[in-house]
Amino acid sequence: MSFSSAEPDNKVIDVDAPKRHDVYCDSRNNVIIISSDNVEFRASHFHLCRVSSFFEGLLTTAGPASAISPTKAAGDDPVDEKDIEPIHLDYPAPVIALFLDAAGSSWPSFPAIDMTTAKDLLELTEFNLCDKLKHEARYSLIRAGMDLPLELLVIAADRNDIALAQSALQKLDSNTIETKLYRSTGNTPRAFKRYLERLSPSFRLELYSQLMLGRDITSSPSKSTQTPGIYLRSDWSSIADRFNPACNNTT
Repeated sequence: MSFSSAEPDNKVIDVDAPKRHDVYCDSRNNVIIISSDNVEFRASHFHLCRVSSFFEGLLTTAGPASAISPTKAAGDDPVDEKDIEPIHLDYPAPVIALFLDAAGSSWPSFPAIDMTTAKDLLELTEFNLCDKLKHEARYSLIRAGMDLPLELLVIAADRNDIALAQSALQKLDSNTIETKLYRSTGNTPRAFKRYLERLSPSFRLELYSQLMLGRDITSSPSKSTQTPGIYLRSDWSSIADRFNPACNNTT
């Protein structure tokens, strides 16, 4: 076995340096965004300002170089890489990539994505004040929640988003709860209760109040005796229409 006699490479590698995104890596774009998982994006100043009031305010304060060190004048040229101050966003790379894809499109839309990504994407468009994108992001989240409406309801409760909760409730029915979500009716009550416990108090109270229907209960077909009781509604469409925790908060 032989060993190389070459001098060791003393080059220092910064293990904490962000990894450049495969697509958004054009050095001519001087807006640098760093994701929460340490991926670097080179983004278009024009595209960001076109769709985002947040970025428009941030980046036009000193012209296109507002992402650059304050000691660097906006009109100075060329721009030195080390003078650029990155913008850190607390979202993972896939979410930021979807956002930038839409920002650069004349007809922005989002592909079918999982619910967690869709939730983060909606939050990002809201944080960045993107009126042109947040409606598409919201639709993407609703579409992602079609098969998991109770998860969508939990997200709506976390956001205190009544309209989103109504969309989730519209997707529910007894068959969905018993078979599609839990695969067996035996686990339904316990599993459904766990979902309810994940809701905020105001959403949980409102859902209980809409589910419960006061009515007299007949003890048996052969007896006419009726006693007060509570039924659970199965008409999820009407529950969705009436669902409004804000009404409970004002009473």
